[in-house]
Amino acid sequence: MTGWAACRLHGAGLIDGLAPDGRTRHPVGLALGGADRRIRSDRAVRLSFEQLPASEVMTRQRVRVMIPLRAAFEVDMMGAAELVTLDDVRRAKPG
Repeated sequence: MTGWAACRLHGAGLIDGLAPDGRTRHPVGLALGGADRRIRSDRAVRLSFEQLPASEVMTRQRVRVMIPLRAAFEVDMMGAAELVTLDDVRRAKPG
């Protein structure tokens, strides 16, 4: 699981998967790695066939999710949940 759904499983309560209008649902991101590419996204899920390094994946509530730093597409929300700090982001920045 990736993106907002992974953040939510990590405990980021301010992320609910809804667009700013409060009604439109964002799809749940799923990283499938080398899975069968005949599987297609729909309105409920967004598929990625990217192979994630084992160091960037963990299990949370029996679901495989990206680690908080990788999932932090909205770092401010992960920071508010005290799951990622600005120092974490600085250390992870390439270069």
